[in-house]
Amino acid sequence: MNEYQVLRPMIGALVLITVGLALLSSASAPDSNRLLRHQHVQLNEDLPPHVRELIRNSKAKGVNATDETTAECEDVWHMSVDEYEGNTCTNSGIYPKSWENPAVYKYLFYPSATKCCEGYFGVDHESLCTVVNACSDDSDSDETISKLDIVQATPKPSFAKTSRPTKPPLTRNPSKPPVTRSPSKPPTTRHPTKPPLTRSPTSSPMKAETEPEETGTAENSTPSMDSSCGANGFHVSLTAGEKMTCRNDDNHPSAWLEEGVKDSFMFASGAACCEHFFQRPDCNIIDNCENASESGPTPEGCGTDWHPSIVPGDIRTCTNSLNIPKQWFYDEMRSEFLFSNPEQCCTMFFPGKQCSVVNACKGFDMIDEVVNEASELSTECVGFHPSITIAGVCTNSPHFPASWPDAMFRDSPSECCTTFFQNNNCVVIDECSGANEDDTQFAEVDVSSPSKLEGLLKYTTSDGFEGDAQDDTDVEGFDWNLGNPQQWFIDDTVSYAGTRSITNVPTNIPSGQAELSLQVDIVKTSLLQCKALVKTSMPFDSFYIVVNGDRSNTHYTDNAENTWVHVTATLKSGKNLIQFVVANSHFMPPIERDPVDYGTGSVWLDECVIHDSLEI
Repeated sequence: MNEYQVLRPMIGALVLITVGLALLSSASAPDSNRLLRHQHVQLNEDLPPHVRELIRNSKAKGVNATDETTAECEDVWHMSVDEYEGNTCTNSGIYPKSWENPAVYKYLFYPSATKCCEGYFGVDHESLCTVVNACSDDSDSDETISKLDIVQATPKPSFAKTSRPTKPPLTRNPSKPPVTRSPSKPPTTRHPTKPPLTRSPTSSPMKAETEPEETGTAENSTPSMDSSCGANGFHVSLTAGEKMTCRNDDNHPSAWLEEGVKDSFMFASGAACCEHFFQRPDCNIIDNCENASESGPTPEGCGTDWHPSIVPGDIRTCTNSLNIPKQWFYDEMRSEFLFSNPEQCCTMFFPGKQCSVVNACKGFDMIDEVVNEASELSTECVGFHPSITIAGVCTNSPHFPASWPDAMFRDSPSECCTTFFQNNNCVVIDECSGANEDDTQFAEVDVSSPSKLEGLLKYTTSDGFEGDAQDDTDVEGFDWNLGNPQQWFIDDTVSYAGTRSITNVPTNIPSGQAELSLQVDIVKTSLLQCKALVKTSMPFDSFYIVVNGDRSNTHYTDNAENTWVHVTATLKSGKNLIQFVVANSHFMPPIERDPVDYGTGSVWLDECVIHDSLEI
C-alpha cells in the first residue's frame, strides 16, 4: 500500500468536514449578520437629553410594539427601532407614534439617509451607519455610509436652533467644483444685552472650513450680505436673532440654488417654507418684496394671543409670537395658554411676580414695561377682589397686580361674588381678621382661625396626614385613593403643621398625571379646604382640582418662595368625587427647567378639612 492510499481516507474526511462547515456557515450567515447589528447605539451628543431618552426607550421596545407604529414605506428617514439593528437609518415607516410630536419631530425625521445618519449618530461617530432602504425592491439594497460619506454629504445640523439643518449639502457631482460649509453660528437669544446661548459655553464658535475633493478648487458659498428682495423664493432666515422665521431675501448660500438642492431650501411661499422647516405654516414670515426696509418680523410673524414665552433665556415673560406648539391653538388648550392681552397672561402664569412683555409685532428685541409688579403686603384691608391663585374665590388678600384699577375691588365679599362670579359657587377667603363679619350671606373662611366657624357647623372633618402610619404608603384619616400604581406618598420632610404631608411623584412623561382622589358622601353643600405647597409651572405642568368631573381651580408655583396656599373646592350634598391632579403638558418644552423659576413638578398637601358649611 503506497502513501497516497493511506492518506486518501483522511483527505476525503477533511473534504467532507470543510463542505459541511461551509454549508453551516452559509445557512447561518443571515442570522450572524443580523446579530452583528445587535449592538449598543451611540447617539449624537448634540441631541437634547429628552430626545435621546425617547429614542432609547423606543429602541428598547423594538418593532414588537406594533400598536404604536405604522408599517409602510415613507419618503422620510429615521433611525430603525429594530433591536437587532444598531446605528441604522431606514425609511420603513416603522416607528412609535410618539415620534410625530411636533416638539421632537425635527430631531427624528430627515429628508435623506445621509442627513439621518448624521442627525442620529453625528459626523464624529467612530462607527458606521447602515442604511436600509425599505422602498427598494432590491433585497440587497442595504448600504453602509462611512464617516467620510456623511461629512461630504451634509454639514452637521445645529440642534440648538429651532429648525431642521439649514446648511446646504455638499455636491458630489465631479463635474462641479466642491463647495464649502457655511460658517457655524452660535444660537442667539431675543435679548441683545445677553450673551448668545450655546450648548458648550467654553468652546469657541466654529470657523468656516472647506472640504474640497481631491481635485478642483473650493468655491466659497457663505451667505451673501445682499438682503434685497429675492426672486428665488422663501428660505429659512439666516439673520442673527431670528428664530422660526422664513424670508425671501438674498441672504443665503448660492449652493441653495443648485439643481437637486433648491427644492429643499427655496419655496414659493412663506407658508410652504414654514411647513418644511418648522412643520407648521404660521411661523414668522418676512416678505422683503413687500417692505425691503423691514428690520423685524411683520404682523404675519406675531399673533393676537399672548402666552408664556418658551424661548431659552426668557424668564417670566409673556409674548405674542407664533413660536409656540401648535397644540396650544387647540380648543381644549387655548383657554389654558392663550390670552387676549399680556396682563391676563402675566397674572395667570406669574402671579405676584415681575413679568416682562415681548411684543413680537414690534420686533423680537423689544421688551416692554413690567405689567405685573406685585403689591407690597399691607396690614390694612383694601377690599375684596378675585383671587389670583384660586379660581372662583373672592378674597381681601394683599396679593394682586399693582396695575389693577379700583374697579377690581369691592367693599364686601357678597358684592365681589356678585360682580365677578354672578354668585355661582363663589367662595370667600378672609385674610384680614375681623373684616366684614356681619356679611354671612356667603361662606366665609377665616384662614387665621378656622375654629371660629364651628358654632355654625354640624361637624368638621380633617386629615393632617399624621396618624400612626409608619411608612410612606400607609395613609390614615380620609379614605384616599393614591393611584394604581401608587402616585402619591407620605413625606416626613415637608409639612405645614405637624411632621408630615402627602406629595406626588414627578414624572417627565408627556401628558403624564399623578392623581390623588377622595370620595365622600355629605348631607349638605360643604367646603373642602387644604393647605398646599405648589411647585408646578407651565409650560411644564400644572396642579388643579376636579370635583365630580368638573375642573375648577388651577395653581402654579410661587417660584423661589415656599409659601403654603389655600386650595378649595365646593362639594354638593350627596356623593362627591374629588381629584387632586398634577398633570404634565402634552409636550416636552424645548427649554431647560430651572427649579427656581419653573418649580420641580411637585405638590404637597396638608391639613385638609371638610367644613359642613352654610349654604353657598
